[in-house]
Amino acid sequence: MTWRPEEFDELAEELRRRVAAEFRSEAEEVERLVHLQRRRNARLRDIAIAAMHQGQGVTVGGFGDEWSGEVLSVGTDYLSMKTATQLLDARLDSIAIGLTPATQGGRSAKAASETFKARLAEFEISGDLVTLRSRIPVIEVTGVIDVVAADHIEVRCPEPFYLPLEGIFAAIRPLPQ
Repeated sequence: MTWRPEEFDELAEELRRRVAAEFRSEAEEVERLVHLQRRRNARLRDIAIAAMHQGQGVTVGGFGDEWSGEVLSVGTDYLSMKTATQLLDARLDSIAIGLTPATQGGRSAKAASETFKARLAEFEISGDLVTLRSRIPVIEVTGVIDVVAADHIEVRCPEPFYLPLEGIFAAIRPLPQ
């Protein structure tokens, strides 16, 4: 009997296919688990940043309010977005975020301020008319921020009104004309 390598070609090919299929299957499972771990480690800030970079539309909801538009920037604890009629700055720990498919190119933007409190201090300096939505107490106040203090905000509307800083979850301004 003479040994002919071509007789084993089919067997070798079958073994290569099985080993390759096993490697592919293991690689897909590892990739799935890595993606799952990334999702488990994600924070709302990461989701808002990704939506901004990818140009996805967002719907933000909190305490019975809802806004839809595009993310302009993301700070450490808040996001800034533009709707059809308003500019919104909202604390990430007080909102839910829904995403829609991208309809335009994304943007890369640095937040105007690092934190929500610093963003409110910008409005104090600018003297912009702002509507503040608070969850504790549940209230809406429109006026000019006179002072951002250690634990509260003083709003002139036209008389002074004081809101606890921790309760404020959104600052809303009309779009510039």
